[in-house]
Amino acid sequence: MKMHLQRALVVLALLNFATVSLSLSTCTTLDFGHIKKKRVEAIRGQI
Repeated sequence: MKMHLQRALVVLALLNFATVSLSLSTCTTLDFGHIKKKRVEAIRGQI
């Protein structure tokens, strides 16, 4: 269980970093609802 929690936290941290780096780019438009949905799906996949 602890391993799954750590893995989920790593995935969440990486996704947060990717979101921040993408949001700094002015070239792309972001759908934050879509990103949030993908983030939740990724965490559920780890559980």
